[in-house]
Amino acid sequence: APSQLGLASGKVRITHPDRVIDAVSGTTKMQLAEYYASVAEWILPQLKDRPVALVRAPDGIAGELFFQKNAEHLAIPGITTLDKDVTGQPVMLINNAEALIGAVQMSTVELHTWNATTVDLDKPDRFVLDLDPDPALPWKSMVEATALTLTVLDELGLQAFLKTSGGKGIH
Repeated sequence: APSQLGLASGKVRITHPDRVIDAVSGTTKMQLAEYYASVAEWILPQLKDRPVALVRAPDGIAGELFFQKNAEHLAIPGITTLDKDVTGQPVMLINNAEALIGAVQMSTVELHTWNATTVDLDKPDRFVLDLDPDPALPWKSMVEATALTLTVLDELGLQAFLKTSGGKGIH
């Protein structure tokens, strides 16, 4: 039976809340929605006004994944859409917790943002360095490479934010 996830802005309906999306960890759709709700205050500033593409996993992360760049016929509560006249292609914006949890309701497991905001789509305000290790490389070497990269960025006066890539790398 569907469940409601309460947010400060209201409630988002989560269908199939007990559906397991990761058989290895046993994580359910509702647990993922609760996680995103718990980190919304930190993730939403990173998403604000940035076109976003969704990686969706209707059959869980072991099933077929697909990349969705526009809302098409999805009814994601709270999502903002911009048509191609504004951005050159139709895009979605996730600017509030309702849209963030609504994306999870649509089986979203990853969010990929543009490096520019709608303020000026032709002028990115950030860039991503993707450090992807060889599978044989020990994690310690990855940590050392990341520390060196952070040192160089700091010396250049650039503010860095670390995040895992979702695989074995670091962005």
